[in-house]
Amino acid sequence: MQLKINVLCIIGSIVGICSFFIPWIYAWGWISPSGDNLFVISSDTHYSIDWRLSALIFIIGSIIALLSPIGGFIQFTGVGMMIGLLATVTYPHGTMDSGIIIGLISALFVTISFFKPIGIGFNNTSLRLRDRLVAFVKIEGQEQS
Repeated sequence: MQLKINVLCIIGSIVGICSFFIPWIYAWGWISPSGDNLFVISSDTHYSIDWRLSALIFIIGSIIALLSPIGGFIQFTGVGMMIGLLATVTYPHGTMDSGIIIGLISALFVTISFFKPIGIGFNNTSLRLRDRLVAFVKIEGQEQS
């Protein structure tokens, strides 16, 4: 039996989960300036459904990335929507904060781990699709008779 662990995918997912708590948007359109993290963005009614949807997509992608590098593509969708919304925003007035950059780095790590898995048990010959689709792979050895 051999266990393969896509360490790059796991690291990217953990970085993405940590970015939930870091401000993504620095907003100064309300009573006092504040840096809003993904939990505030996804639940605060001051944000439109587009903002909340992009935050939830990134959160879901980060959680899926714990199990599969496919989560990186979902993370990119959430980050891309957020950056697109920031480019066209008029209210609330906001700018990008460090959480978006960290989220983008997380999505990059997880997506790269799909194309080039790096971790325990991976080598140049273990690039089958089955091995790329999950973060943990348990391979049963053939019994000799």
